[in-house]
Amino acid sequence: MSSSDPTTLVLTAAKSAYSAHYKESACSFVYRRSENDAWQQVCNGLPRPEGSRIGVVAASRVELGTFYCSTEGSIYRSADDGVQWQELGVKWSGVMCGELAFDMAIGDE
Repeated sequence: MSSSDPTTLVLTAAKSAYSAHYKESACSFVYRRSENDAWQQVCNGLPRPEGSRIGVVAASRVELGTFYCSTEGSIYRSADDGVQWQELGVKWSGVMCGELAFDMAIGDE
């Protein structure tokens, strides 16, 4: 849920539990909706769904209208309630690079 508009929701979904959790069949999507509008798939700035596991989408409580999501080895940020995304320069290293995050903590610093 957006910190600037409680009627705006952003979530991650997959075709199946297997494609959500297993790299061999990875295929994850990000969806967004505001008020009673239909759910819309968001693609702008995010990796292609095929081959991607997006395990976490988190709203910032400090930066109004800002969301973060994690994929395998990358973090993305949206400052417009999930419409457009930008990959951040944060990279996981070593064996963690190909792993999937299941939670995310967002600091205020």
